[in-house]
Formats: sequence, C-alpha cells, structure tokens
Amino acid sequence: MKKLAVYAAGMMMALSLAACSPTKVEPTKAQTENQAGEKSGENLSPDGLTPEEARALNQPAVDPKLETPDPNAEVMDSVLVYMLNDEGSGLKTEMEDAETVDADTVAALLVEKSILDEGTTVNSFDISGGEKAGPGVDASETGSGERVGTLDLSQLDPYASKAVLCAIGNTFCENFELDSLELLVNGEAYSGENLDGDVLTYVEYGAADIGIVGKDTILEEGRKLYEVMDLGFGACRMCVCGPESAREVLNNNQLIRVATKYPNIAKDYFYNKKHQTVEIIKLNGSIELAPIVGLSEVIVDIVETGSTLRENGLKVLEEVCPLSARMVVNQVSMKMEDERIRKLITELRGVIK
Repeated sequence: MKKLAVYAAGMMMALSLAACSPTKVEPTKAQTENQAGEKSGENLSPDGLTPEEARALNQPAVDPKLETPDPNAEVMDSVLVYMLNDEGSGLKTEMEDAETVDADTVAALLVEKSILDEGTTVNSFDISGGEKAGPGVDASETGSGERVGTLDLSQLDPYASKAVLCAIGNTFCENFELDSLELLVNGEAYSGENLDGDVLTYVEYGAADIGIVGKDTILEEGRKLYEVMDLGFGACRMCVCGPESAREVLNNNQLIRVATKYPNIAKDYFYNKKHQTVEIIKLNGSIELAPIVGLSEVIVDIVETGSTLRENGLKVLEEVCPLSARMVVNQVSMKMEDERIRKLITELRGVIK
C-alpha cells in the first residue's frame, strides 16, 4: 500500500510538472503564505480543488457550430441543374447554390456542367402566359393559362443530342416554373440538323438493323425501309395553319402559297388529298412569320401545344396527319433476322401499352 501511495504521489507530481508553465514570477513571502492558506481546510472541494479551479473545470466547451449566425450573411438561392449521367445514357440532377436565380446564372451552370458550350450566353429570356403559382398554390388556381418561356442563346451545337436539349428544357422549366420552353439561337428557332434523317440512312443501307425516328421524317424522306411499330411518345400533329381569313381560300381551292419545312408532306397533302394546286415555299427558320409578312397564305408545320401559333395570331385550319416516334427496320434485316426482330417487337408491345 505504501508503495502504491508513493507511486500515485509520483504520478501526480509528474502531471503537475507536465502542465504549461506561465512566465515565471517569484512570489513574495506574503503571497506564498496566503496561497498556502487558501489551499488548506474548508476552502478545498472534495476533489482537492479550490472553488475557482472547480468552476473552471465545469465550464462547458463552446461549440463553434452553435455560435450565433451572422445576421449580415448573404442568403443563397438554389438552382436545380439537369446534366448527363456518368454513362451519358440519361440525365441526372444536382442542386447548386447561386446568389440569384436568373437566365444568365442558369445558363452559366449549364456551361459548367458541359450541357452548353463554353462561351454560350443568353441573348434574351422572356416568359409569357401564366403567373408563377408560388409555394403551396396549385398552378390551375392562378387561372392564367400555360406558362411559356422563350430562351434565345448566342450559340448551340446544331448536332446537340436530344438528351442535351432535354437537359436545357428541364432546367429552365423547373427553375422558372414553365409549362414549356421555346429555344432560339440568335433570334431564329432552333431546329438542329436532321438527325432523324441520319438514322434513316443508317437503317436503309444496313449499317443498323433497327432505328427510331419521327413519323414526319419518314413521310418527308420516303426511304426504302419497313415501319413496324408506333412507339406512342413524342405525339404531335402536322397541320395547315394560318390566320382565320385564310380558311376561305383553303375551302375554295384557290391557288395559294404554302411555306413549310416539309415540302414533300405539303405537296402530297394538297395535290393528292385536297386536289388543290399550290406553290410550295421551302423555309428552315421561323415558319410562323411567313403569313405575317405576306410570304404565304398558310404554313404546314408540326403543332404540339399551339402556343407559338397563338402568339403570332395563327390558328390550326386543317390537320394533315398525326405524328409520333416510330420503329423502322432494314428491309433485308427483316428477312434475315425475322425471328430476332419480331421477338423484340413483341416484347416492346408488351411494355408500351
């Protein structure tokens, strides 16, 4: 027991010596006697500590996370950004902090995520139609109709994939509460290159056995291949559109001018179905401007929601045909790989119902 007591005393002395040493000041004799008195008797706690030492040990540590926030700190907004996933096969989303949510900020984040090319800027961004519903308010309760955004960019790859276009559209629609987004490049409607036409070329010449394209491309191109299935998505209509005043010239079979991106579809409709002689004018840009500036009486174009027509004072006058995504097959492959292709078609029909 004595050995144990001596060992414990030695340990306490070692701990005392290991403590941080302040700047050494020799105490006076009175101070030494006073300190010795304070260390004795009733002034000691059960642990052998003075009241000051006990209070110091009981002080709670300050957690820096619990410090009072700075009332002058800047409040950040959040932007939901759509981007390509790691495999490039689809989209994923990320939340990014931003000082303000505007078109320039959103476009800059899309550049950062490699959706838009470096140096792309916003020429203009306008919203027409409905008002923002706001938190906890159903959009239908605003009674203000469809909310449409028009985004004009300084540049956009003409071969941009559908995934990239969806990322742009989804990002703007989510952050600005839009029902749809119309995309322009330097004031002209973005149409891109005819990627569906490339798909038809690959399938027609046997580089691919099967392809998926829009019905409008199939009708316009007139390629030698089999259309085997209506996939149902991407549904819209090919229509004859114009001002209400043009309805009379359509009904009277008068010679009129028709502006369109789809001259073969327009020619087939007017010549073979309506038996009406027309002059076809091929355009690639904003087809809706043709009747407004007097270039044509009517247009033939794809109509989805009709919002662009209404904004330009035009209406759907006649429907040419319904459109949607279709599966096409190479003619030789259909004969040589009949069993495999028919099995795929059957499985797809079981999923798409």
